[in-house]
Amino acid sequence: MTLFVGHINERIKDQALCELFSPYGKISIIDRKGTYAFVEYDGPADTSRAVRDLNKKEIMGTVLRVELSNRVRGESGPPPGDLSEICYNCQQIGHIAKNCP
Repeated sequence: MTLFVGHINERIKDQALCELFSPYGKISIIDRKGTYAFVEYDGPADTSRAVRDLNKKEIMGTVLRVELSNRVRGESGPPPGDLSEICYNCQQIGHIAKNCP
């Protein structure tokens, strides 16, 4: 099972991400692409609990976006949504603060 993790502060080290997600299962790989990553578990993992516990968790001044990934192993490409437009007010994707509903 794979998780998508968005809005990662660039100062967060990969080891810190590993420590954050390892309580939910054995991690096979963290495929990081700047401010987002795919956390892939090797075997059974409690991904639902990881999403519940870590989605919208603030780390180093940014609020993480954690969700189940629809990515197939080995597939590359941009993450879901446009991460270049994140609202500062509501942390939602797709608009900026001055256009916040």
